Amino acid sequence: MDAKIPGNPRRRSGTPALLLTLERLKEFYSAAEARPGHLLTIGFKPRWTALTGSGNECGLAAAVPGTGNGITENPLEIIKVRELVGRSLFEVAETCIRSSRSWEKSVGVAALSALSQRFIGCASIRKRGYRAQCWKPEEEFSRRYPAISRVVAADDVVVFAGFCREVRDLAGLCREVHVLDPGPPETYQTILVGNDISQGPPGVTLHPCEEYREVLRSADVVILPASALADTTYAGLAGHAKNARLIGLSGPGCSIIPDAFFSLDVDFITSYRFTDPQQFTMAMIHDSDMEYSARTTQKPFILMRPEAARPGLREGKPGS
Repeated sequence: MDAKIPGNPRRRSGTPALLLTLERLKEFYSAAEARPGHLLTIGFKPRWTALTGSGNECGLAAAVPGTGNGITENPLEIIKVRELVGRSLFEVAETCIRSSRSWEKSVGVAALSALSQRFIGCASIRKRGYRAQCWKPEEEFSRRYPAISRVVAADDVVVFAGFCREVRDLAGLCREVHVLDPGPPETYQTILVGNDISQGPPGVTLHPCEEYREVLRSADVVILPASALADTTYAGLAGHAKNARLIGLSGPGCSIIPDAFFSLDVDFITSYRFTDPQQFTMAMIHDSDMEYSARTTQKPFILMRPEAARPGLREGKPGS
């Protein structure tokens, strides 16, 4: 999304975090004496970029809202994408995350996601000194308390940089919910007609671009969308959240090792680990909504820096 917010020197941009993530992954693969696969298939969807690798890898990244991935309208670009097929996932990631084009950077993030899967299991994360919990898909506890709800306190002012499923997950669980989105409010509002006439979703305040700075500076918890990794908004959004207790990344497109982000400006990540490559591939081919597939067939998790304040964390018995 085009947040139109200048960067803030207190926070670093998303691009260095992606490059640092790539370097950490190279270190992890070297230490494990493992070799990444090569790119098999890329799937471009209205909201997602998905890919698979020859080593049974699966990766997902959010597409920049409103761009249609920036590629589906250009057959010549689609032909150029074929040049990536067969290359090492490391090479795909390094080439694409350096690109200034949003669709290409999204491919790079998806490649990082695919490379990350073997290193975001709870045991691996805890071994590296971070907190981690994960659950089985559609587990009752997970349905009652979505991952994002476990880091938010009842008195928190929560700001989402973009409208997403997690907005609904926090309904009634915190003091205020605000959504920053450049789209007109009517894009997300519902007119409810019954005995009374009201607008939904209830308890959610939508803000235009000119209010972003003020809203971010008053937030206790700021939740950035995965699409912020593939466009230019990461630095500006995180940079103005200087008073927030927690800054997090959330959504299926954030399925990536957290190490570089935790060393910079992110306190937690909630996402999914792609433990069922067959279901992932089927969803990439047939489903319009990768998010639904992730929620129902992949393993939800929450990762957090041990130093992060978390008064609202709802504890539960984690899955394996």
